[in-house]
Amino acid sequence: MTVLFRDGWVDRMRRARQSEEAPPADFGAQATGAPFVISVSGDPTAAAFHKRVTERGLPLRWVTIEAVAEGRLPLAVLAEWIAAAPGVYIRDGWSADAGGHALRAVVAALCDAHPNVIRAEERSTNWCKPLHVAALAAVPRRVVQLPPTLMTTRHALAGRVIKNCSSAPSFVLDGDTLSGVAEPVLSQARLRGRELRVHVLDGVCFAVEVVTTALDYRKEGGAEMRPAAIDAALAADLCDLTEAEGLRFSGIDLILTGERPFVIEVNPMPGYHGYDLAPWGEESITTRLYNRLSRVP
Repeated sequence: MTVLFRDGWVDRMRRARQSEEAPPADFGAQATGAPFVISVSGDPTAAAFHKRVTERGLPLRWVTIEAVAEGRLPLAVLAEWIAAAPGVYIRDGWSADAGGHALRAVVAALCDAHPNVIRAEERSTNWCKPLHVAALAAVPRRVVQLPPTLMTTRHALAGRVIKNCSSAPSFVLDGDTLSGVAEPVLSQARLRGRELRVHVLDGVCFAVEVVTTALDYRKEGGAEMRPAAIDAALAADLCDLTEAEGLRFSGIDLILTGERPFVIEVNPMPGYHGYDLAPWGEESITTRLYNRLSRVP
């Protein structure tokens, strides 16, 4: 994680834990035999999923890794609940202070023993951006291209606007502010065109156009989300890229320059809730996610 981004990430997680809906504290009151969600406390995507599902009166069980790490939920009980659930959605990404690597490995093992799990697989290469670029390039594609990519020293990039991809997560940065970024720096050409975010969930694509004038809307805000249509060839490519990364659920960032789609990255644990535009009654990401966790075709 780069020095430039770490402070912002820590602050964002702190604010999320203060402002987002918290999981029910009374574990006994949670629905039994329901789809199961595991996340860190304050995870905004888990909170949004829980809120949208329970507002419809549907059963859902949500617990945090902190509850297990702090002994409030015995590991043996967690194992029983996971085994009894029709599906498990694990929002991976907790840090050492949220339970440590050993507990993370145990929870992952419990989930992997379940036949219906949605999580970021170890096969995904997004944790290492140079590897990720190479892995995506190796997947046979119909229409999707990758941006021109260069791995070099940060000094060679001074004065240029680049997309730093040498560590996760990656953001668009000014080349003059790279003093805290570890070398080498993997940069990609700045592409101008329509920005799309496409979520792929078990072979179905949900496309959103991100309308913004910001260089990086994730840092600067000011983006409008609109439903978008993509053609069959592009959808097939995105499904193939998701499968190649070992994922059932991905969030893919794209730039359309003219008619040429460029894939920026395949996110293995997407924070999808801000892009889920369809009402619950229609085919939305939340609807499909809940149905798949409930084993509904």
